[in-house]
Amino acid sequence: MKKAYTCEIDRIFTDRARYVVPPFQRNYVWTGAKWDLLWQDILACVARPDRGNHFLGVIVLQDDDTVEIGQPKSTFVVDGQQRLTTIQILIAAIRSAGQRMGLTALVERTQDLTYIDRDINQPKLVPPLADTEGFTLAIGGAVAAKKTADEPTHVQAYRWYTRCIRDWLATQPDPADALARLLDIVTKRLYVVVADLHDHDDPQAIYERLNSGGEPLRASELIRNHILHRCRRQGIPVAEAYAQYWEGLDDGAWYVRAPGSTEADIDVFLRSFLILETRTEVPERQLFPPFRDYVATQEDDLRGMLSRIVESAALFRRIRTGTGLLPHERRFVDRMRASSIYAFMPVVMHLFSTYSAEQRRPALDALESYVLRRIICGKPSRSYPGLVAPLLRALTPEADPGRVVSEFLADPNRDWPTDAAVRTAIETWNAYGRSRLAKELLLLAEQQYSGRHAEPIAFAPHDLSVEHLLPQAWRETEWPVHAADEEQAAAERNARNRLLPTLGNLTVITPDLNGSMGNRAWAEKYPALTGNSRLRINQALPATFAGSADILRRGQFLADLLVAALVPPARPGRSRAGGEGTPVGGRGDRDSRGPEEETAFAADVDATDPTGLGDGLVDAAADAEAEAVTEADADTELEADTEVEVDTDADADAEDADADADDDSRTDAGTSPVGFAAQIRAALAEAGGPLTFIELAAATGLSRWRIRRRLSQRTISGVSTTIKDGMIAGKLKPRRPAP
Repeated sequence: MKKAYTCEIDRIFTDRARYVVPPFQRNYVWTGAKWDLLWQDILACVARPDRGNHFLGVIVLQDDDTVEIGQPKSTFVVDGQQRLTTIQILIAAIRSAGQRMGLTALVERTQDLTYIDRDINQPKLVPPLADTEGFTLAIGGAVAAKKTADEPTHVQAYRWYTRCIRDWLATQPDPADALARLLDIVTKRLYVVVADLHDHDDPQAIYERLNSGGEPLRASELIRNHILHRCRRQGIPVAEAYAQYWEGLDDGAWYVRAPGSTEADIDVFLRSFLILETRTEVPERQLFPPFRDYVATQEDDLRGMLSRIVESAALFRRIRTGTGLLPHERRFVDRMRASSIYAFMPVVMHLFSTYSAEQRRPALDALESYVLRRIICGKPSRSYPGLVAPLLRALTPEADPGRVVSEFLADPNRDWPTDAAVRTAIETWNAYGRSRLAKELLLLAEQQYSGRHAEPIAFAPHDLSVEHLLPQAWRETEWPVHAADEEQAAAERNARNRLLPTLGNLTVITPDLNGSMGNRAWAEKYPALTGNSRLRINQALPATFAGSADILRRGQFLADLLVAALVPPARPGRSRAGGEGTPVGGRGDRDSRGPEEETAFAADVDATDPTGLGDGLVDAAADAEAEAVTEADADTELEADTEVEVDTDADADAEDADADADDDSRTDAGTSPVGFAAQIRAALAEAGGPLTFIELAAATGLSRWRIRRRLSQRTISGVSTTIKDGMIAGKLKPRRPAP
């Protein structure tokens, strides 16, 4: 530092000099509270002429040695631009009042304080590039008579001070004299301490240290400022670099916080970009230091780095908004947004930038399943940032993304919940505070239930709201409790209240229908729901819905659909049939649709089941009692059933070699086969069509839970998974015609 000295505002702005806010400074951020604090200090000086001068703080300046001969002296405002900008706007508001009162000398004096040679094209304070328009309007007084919703902050400040001055002058006996005194106080009794830097001092480093005690900078602002500062050092025109590469990132949409996030989109994007560039973990609250280190490695090609930032920003916005994505990709984006999980954004960006839509789909399916299953099961998300960099390193351009992501997440240490764990968790999963995610899960169940051949329905998810089946404020007059004694009645009341926020008690309908039903009894709600909603999960609601047992049954129904929709964890070392782009552990029918089929959800109800209930909501208590899986049964799950079942002709070649599925209970030659897969195939052949897991259990005597699990995993040789009456079902795969 060369020197420090006190200086009045008049002395700063009287010289024929330009004060330039360098690119590493933040934009103008002062608002009402700061404006009012300055105004009250000024009024205190007016009321107490003998009080002395008022100290505004320290400003840090550094001479610009690049000014050409004959041009006005130029000085960088390293710190203090918020105060100097506000003072300039206040002086402009005083000039506006003077113009209305015809005070020519006062107006000319204010022009000398704001413009070089009173030339409106040469302001004495040059703001950051993004602030130029708003600042120019404010100090020029070129403000529209009517306030607009998107006015720059500078214009808002001008309006605020104009109103304050007008109201204050109305209380003064001589407004003209009072206005002159006000200008004198602003210019002669407000002072700062100026710290002049040496040429070799690093202004950005000093600014960052000074900023730690003032208005906190966003990480994105520090990064922008640092990059533009390095551009200047490299001889790249700052205005050109900003306009070409960064101006789009200063758009207000980038500074909106995503739902459930503590950061704005711009910070999420820059972290994702840095992780993609370096393949290393970047902690959430430590973005600027590693980004500064990364920029240091790009000094030889700053333009190339900025071009990659622009390209990646366009991809990030495309993913965040769903613009130009396939329908299943938009639904993936919606569910990830509803889950408030943003740690995997670098992986998603890499999948979109590196692989085709067909290649990346299995990877997106696996990632979605991993995140949603863990949320349902109450697993923490704090480990996610540590997974991103190693997963990116494994996703080389030549890799099969579906296999890589599936097998990476299936590591036992990463705890990808099983089907059984999800079914158990659904029963008690609390949707309160997570209504957006609950809606997406219900729509995912609807998508799975509708199947691929259903009639399309066009609607937007934001047009639907979540509704309770059993009302939150249920009363026994509409929802009676039937129990043998008071103890059982109390237990039922407690169970109902406990299950109120669970998925089994929720559905999605239009807001208008939601408001019209209120706390009505089921006899009134049921016809309103089934008569006005085309969603199949609503058409499948039972005619009788009386209490906790019904909530549990519907929860199991939805759990079956969600488990079928979300790919199961891959088994390490498991072989992959189906070729490139098929995930390890495939989905049910929703994944066999082409992009052209993914336009909506369905709403046709099986004519043979007029209630829409099917077998999905049978008595759960009797079901569990009859089909409890014994430990011995679980131990003979036939882990050798390792082939992934997909509908290809090649599967027929291996169908007769089903020893891996049948070797646990094969009988003597000539007797009927009794192995698990063989019994399922025999039952399906006899039926001549698909059978639900419940029908298969009745036909074979096998555990229905075991059948359902194996169908959802698609690990029964010769059998493909489908949906019948809203339930997981099996059907025989066609044999290849004999040559």
